[in-house]
Amino acid sequence: IGAPHTSNRDGFVAAATILALRLRITVMAKAELFKGPLGAFFRWLDVMPVYRTGSNRGGQIDQVVARFAERESIYMGIAPEGTRHAAPEWKRGFYHMAVRADGPIVPFILDFGRKELRITPVFHPTGDMEADMKALISRYQGVVPADPSRLSGPLREPGNAG
Repeated sequence: IGAPHTSNRDGFVAAATILALRLRITVMAKAELFKGPLGAFFRWLDVMPVYRTGSNRGGQIDQVVARFAERESIYMGIAPEGTRHAAPEWKRGFYHMAVRADGPIVPFILDFGRKELRITPVFHPTGDMEADMKALISRYQGVVPADPSRLSGPLREPGNAG
């Protein structure tokens, strides 16, 4: 998971980091980005479209779990806020994906205050979603987002973000 996600700049920082580390990470992005000539480019980059409305909505967990089953190894990049705007809560699909695919969660932290992207230790979900979410969110304590006005609710709570 990569957070906080408050600006389009976040995607550029993440993409530059992925390229610098020579990682192959499947990233989920809104399906609207796949319209027109950029669609082929995003598919080449292994970006997975997210359909937020209509009949495809809600099937993302199944699609990701199926991708995990198809490949020996896969890294999936997800912004838990689900938007660049001040989400009141984190989406929990990433957690369900990790549990169902029996995979770990690796929190990436975009800290514009320190001008760094940090990768924290691997987190293995225990099945206690509430306790696990608190543990994951606590890793973001003191983080300064690109746009503080868009910081998500869980990171605005006292003691979590700067």
